[in-house]
Amino acid sequence: MKQSIRRGIFFTVFVVALGLIFLPIIFDAEDTVQPQLPSRIPSPPVVPVLPEPVQSRPVILANTPAINVPAEAREVENARGGNAVDGWREIPILDERGLPRGWSLRLGLFADAEEARQLLAQLLQAGYRAYIREQQTGPGPLNAVLVGPWLGRDTAQEYQGRLAREFGITGVILPFELQRF
Repeated sequence: MKQSIRRGIFFTVFVVALGLIFLPIIFDAEDTVQPQLPSRIPSPPVVPVLPEPVQSRPVILANTPAINVPAEAREVENARGGNAVDGWREIPILDERGLPRGWSLRLGLFADAEEARQLLAQLLQAGYRAYIREQQTGPGPLNAVLVGPWLGRDTAQEYQGRLAREFGITGVILPFELQRF
């Protein structure tokens, strides 16, 4: 009798195990609709299409000044020793990119960055617009100390003479180049 009870219990456990395995498969249809979860992805932005810009060139009339300098700026320029004539500055010359051509004065090339910073500090203390640019020449980079830029080469030559008198350094006038980043 014990044998038949064991077989009955084994058969019952076997049927229950098969039921637990196959009943979810039978009653879970593939066509059931699962609830939609809210999406965290934002909708695509609406970007308006702007019309193509129309390029226009300025109208240049003969015998008319290009830049009007206000009276207070003329006073500052005259106090600095600038050459503002009747309130007008020289007309800038444009390069091939359409930018005004500028001129800078290179006062020195230094392998030691500390020497370049010392000269820069002296120039800034004296009120000049000075800056340092790293130049790749020869075996290693050099630090160039420059003053400027100015729109006219004549202005750069005036500052070259002024700096030669003040600091005893005759610089070289170079075209100003925008630093590439």
